[in-house]
Amino acid sequence: MEFEVSVRQSGPTTIFDLRGPVMHTEARALHEMVCELLKIGHKKILVNLSEVTRLDSSGIGLLVRTYNTVKNEGGDLKVLHLNKQIQRILEITNLTRVLEDYPDEESALRSFL
Repeated sequence: MEFEVSVRQSGPTTIFDLRGPVMHTEARALHEMVCELLKIGHKKILVNLSEVTRLDSSGIGLLVRTYNTVKNEGGDLKVLHLNKQIQRILEITNLTRVLEDYPDEESALRSFL
């Protein structure tokens, strides 16, 4: 499976639906897309990881960099549907304290209010 990303809007929140492996190149593309949205005022970002098949260390690093970029611009980035492998990686690296994870889209969207 190749990496795919689709972007949709739910009210003021921009949702990124990721599919496939997220390695360095893919995470960099996500970061660049988020930066472009920040420039035009989109500051509420939700990243749906439900169909991510693999996330390597550089992908995690760039996800954290993207989170920091959004925070520095006065925005908020949250993640949705972590699978067990990604959840474990984030727990080991203590990133679960930084990246808020939600089990369903509705609760994630409410958390931005």
